[in-house]
Amino acid sequence: MSRQVDLVDHGQPPTNADIIFYQTAAGAIYEEMLAATEGVHRTYARVNRLDYRSFIGVRRGFHPWQATFNRIEMLQDLLTQGFRGWFVYLDADAVVVQPGFDLRRYLGKRRAAALIAPPGGREHWNINAGTLFLNLGHDLGREIAARWRRAAHDIISEELLRESVQPWQNLADGRHFPDDQHLLQMEIRNDPELGAALLVEAGGLISFEDGRFIRQYLRTTGTPQERLLAIRKAIAALD
Repeated sequence: MSRQVDLVDHGQPPTNADIIFYQTAAGAIYEEMLAATEGVHRTYARVNRLDYRSFIGVRRGFHPWQATFNRIEMLQDLLTQGFRGWFVYLDADAVVVQPGFDLRRYLGKRRAAALIAPPGGREHWNINAGTLFLNLGHDLGREIAARWRRAAHDIISEELLRESVQPWQNLADGRHFPDDQHLLQMEIRNDPELGAALLVEAGGLISFEDGRFIRQYLRTTGTPQERLLAIRKAIAALD
């Protein structure tokens, strides 16, 4: 059963919103991570005149790890509602560690970008989608959102979702389960126009455990419990 928290009502545009700060999770440990960061992010959003939204549960799928696809469905909701602002997404294991950072000013100077994300590798298209800023006021930002969802629905069937109980388990033919981050990367890689509208924030502002504004504690940095402890320590250091 999904639990909805302050989610924009389906079919209703987000009133007076131009920046939506969004998180989602499902499963005990990731819900704990979200619970640990939610207070900090709500406060940050209030001070900076942003809308904060969170969702606990799975929008498309059958198992908790498939909450990774929630953002794709939420983006479709916003497109349907006619939202034309910024969709600021953080994974449950990401946390704002610089409460004084003026995100509104930062985004206002980068309206020409359709998508802003940190690097995931050396190639321009190889981004980390665990933190991303998608500009739905940009024609290509809306195109990215639409293509990402289309790719996810074309490649990942309901049957495949039902059968994949464990995160990213190998399929029956030995291939890896289609990664939603990789699907996004391929849309950017295969269309030079989308690639040109991507701003890779490579200066360490939004990064892994050393990010100056947003810090993310990835699976490669430790066990889920170790990552949760690191998140709580980062939050405690803000006091």
